[in-house]
Amino acid sequence: MDSEISIKAKKLQAIISEHSYKYHVLDNSDISDIEYDRLYKELKYLESQYPEIIVPESPTQRIGEKKSRDFDAIEHNPPMMSLGNAFNRDELDSWIQKTKKLLNTDYGITCELKIDGLAISLRYNKGIFVEGSTRGNGFEGENVTDNLRTIHTIPLKLFGNPPDSLEVRGEVYISKKAFKELNAERLLKGLPAYANPRNTAAGSVRQLDPIITAQRPLKIFIYGIGSTNPELKFNSHWETLNWLKDLGFPINDHSKYYSETMDINDFYYNWLDLHSKLDYETDGIVIKVDDENKKSFLGHTGREPRWAIAYKWPSQHTSTKLLAIEISVGRTGRITPYAVLEPISLSGVTITHASLHNYDYIVDRDIRIGDIVNIERAGDVIPQIIKPLYSNEHAKLIKFSMPINCPGCNHQIIRDPSEASHYCINALCPSQKAEKINHFLSKSAMDIQGIGDKWVKVFLEKEIISDVADLYDLRIENLLEMNRMGNKLAKKMIDNIESSKTKSLDSLLIGLGIKHVGSEISELLCSHFQTLDAIQEAQIDDLLLILGIGPKVANSLLDFFNDEGNKILLKKLRRIGINTTYLSLNAAITENKETFLTRKIFCITGTLETMTRMEISNYLKNNGATVTSSITKKTNFLIIGNNPSQSKVESSKIYNIQQINEAEFMSLSSPSKKFLK
Repeated sequence: MDSEISIKAKKLQAIISEHSYKYHVLDNSDISDIEYDRLYKELKYLESQYPEIIVPESPTQRIGEKKSRDFDAIEHNPPMMSLGNAFNRDELDSWIQKTKKLLNTDYGITCELKIDGLAISLRYNKGIFVEGSTRGNGFEGENVTDNLRTIHTIPLKLFGNPPDSLEVRGEVYISKKAFKELNAERLLKGLPAYANPRNTAAGSVRQLDPIITAQRPLKIFIYGIGSTNPELKFNSHWETLNWLKDLGFPINDHSKYYSETMDINDFYYNWLDLHSKLDYETDGIVIKVDDENKKSFLGHTGREPRWAIAYKWPSQHTSTKLLAIEISVGRTGRITPYAVLEPISLSGVTITHASLHNYDYIVDRDIRIGDIVNIERAGDVIPQIIKPLYSNEHAKLIKFSMPINCPGCNHQIIRDPSEASHYCINALCPSQKAEKINHFLSKSAMDIQGIGDKWVKVFLEKEIISDVADLYDLRIENLLEMNRMGNKLAKKMIDNIESSKTKSLDSLLIGLGIKHVGSEISELLCSHFQTLDAIQEAQIDDLLLILGIGPKVANSLLDFFNDEGNKILLKKLRRIGINTTYLSLNAAITENKETFLTRKIFCITGTLETMTRMEISNYLKNNGATVTSSITKKTNFLIIGNNPSQSKVESSKIYNIQQINEAEFMSLSSPSKKFLK
């Protein structure tokens, strides 16, 4: 290859990339469009004459080939967690005070606008963009690399001196102006207008044809790092944002650092008035503990970080006519009324249904079919009816009465006297079966895609399945007998069902629909017991040893695993070969971290001097120990600080539990210490 040609191409690539960054990211172009086009055409011509000089980071390589299949999956490590939400000042104050208590001090924070777009991950090797994916379920997303390459605000090659491997997280969006222009263009072509910018951005990123994505005016803001190799240590999130900006990533300029949490109000109320004037949609602000060491200490709970929260803008309201009140039957038999509404647009979304919670909610507000009702939608929360807009016509309307019989099986509906809910107690109710299976299929559980609610109902009606285990006995020939079932769809269903057999145990536990067992509880159970057999054999005392599991959850687990019907279901699932072992993302690390603390049970009492109780608890749990809030006969050690609980000290003597002070605990770094039994 001619070295002069190669040098010229690299120079053109660098010049074009720099001007593209100034135009698309800084919005400050220093050359004309004509000059930019001339440079681009010159590079394009060189690459067409000498294909060997083409590199992936070249500005001409933003648009790839059309895909002929679905997107591959990419694992996120660390996971892309979702944020907890605060919808009012009381909820925000609760988070602030809880965080202060955990840290035992006030803390600096970074406030950012919460962009209403699609969360994505970008990966770079030696500064070159190599892979991009959607958030998906947080643990893995869809490989949309070719589509993300078409977004001009995503750098294909980074400035400066990036690490060998870098993953960043951001939000893809469409500006309000570009969205209006896109819709105007569609209407001129006789095509329907898009509903809102966020859904349009998400749909554009997931197009199978990058050429279509390239025609959509997408942009991105980067808000943080996922991982680096070699690992880089930053003192603060604010420092991280500035480092990312120096690499060429578009960072939202309105982010701001505050040394005290009391300053959050300034940021929130300033943008509460101004956010509607921005050229992109936001749905609140994001508040992050700024100090990276404090963030690491706080960690996360379930799939939400403890060090960040989204503070949403106030709910938006509108009114429309209530056409009907219908009821749904949940997987537990719970009867839930919901509203059927005259379609109305709210926050860019067409609302046709709204939550009514329970019968008492309807009665207390005297909501009647035919009322004009006030609708509220806060962030991504399901719309709900606040109250009727009472008029002279209201008194003429008929009051709502809860049906006597279940719409799914005609069994009598009963009311639980201990709560405000009605239930169908028929365990064979087909509506409950359908909901249980849909829950098992859902993303938060076994994530079996391609089978929706309609197909589940068809399978139940045709009696080819009766429970979730029967899904694994389905064959393509069974499915092809169904109306409107093609070979491609049937194969996809079977493949997705089969691949779900390898899901981690925590996904299976969620899918089983055990009362009070969600993602956080399932992870606690799996981390402690590791296998389904161990969980199934656990007694009440074993369950209560786990920090975060109380009597309500423990009894629910015992009830579920003692039920004969559930025993049969679990036996069927084992027979078909479903995984019953916890596949932790850190399994390899956990294996290598087997220490003398592993499987030991600790209790802590009193005030400590060199470490907080939270720090010691995290250290113990990270090394395989269990930390409990009370003494039992299974406790191995009681760590005693200043002003300890005398009842715990006395209990430890009764059970002959070894007592250690703070200094002795600090020496636990050596497994040879004599006080370890």
